[in-house]
Amino acid sequence: MNGTKVLKLPQKFVFHSSGSTGKAKRIERPASEIGRELTYWAKAYPVRRILRVAKTEHIYGYLWGWALPEAQQVESISVRGWTVEEFGAFVRSGDLVVGFASAWKRWQHLRWPENVTAVHAGDPIVDGVCEALLEHGLSRWIDVLGCTEHGALGVRHDRDKVYHLLPWWPDRLSGIHIEDELQWLDHRSFVHLGRKGYSTTKRVSTSTSSELA
Repeated sequence: MNGTKVLKLPQKFVFHSSGSTGKAKRIERPASEIGRELTYWAKAYPVRRILRVAKTEHIYGYLWGWALPEAQQVESISVRGWTVEEFGAFVRSGDLVVGFASAWKRWQHLRWPENVTAVHAGDPIVDGVCEALLEHGLSRWIDVLGCTEHGALGVRHDRDKVYHLLPWWPDRLSGIHIEDELQWLDHRSFVHLGRKGYSTTKRVSTSTSSELA
């Protein structure tokens, strides 16, 4: 990495939602919010090279696939449409891979080089996929929960089932409307149960919350 540079951002951004909670739509976001999140990720996860399958017209793909590598002055390469064999031969130590559920499922049996970090956002991961990736040598798993309207809300790592709110959000997301069902374990930690009306995760016993965290 050659250091971090300050990006000149437009006053606002227009992203396309994924359509996971209804019809896909265009959503405007102010540059101040995009810059806040970008600054946080750049400080938290310095990288050498980014490989991405997420499209940059979506907020997740833009932040991790274009803005972050620009800010950190590193190479960003699209691997959309690559076969498992092509991708496996190309990924190398130090890479940060930006993917989504279907990509991780395809790659779960790869033998990963050391020091590769995976970043996921979007649809939930099928049970066992994260564990398989880590067992096959993936160094770190970063799971970001968010939405186009607000950006990233929380993050969890590796086999942890608990998300932790990002620093700028109020306790328990007070006053923030989201289309997700959350089970709060304390003011800053929660389990994601699924989209409203489509919950896929069972609630956890509060007596076991310390074990999950």
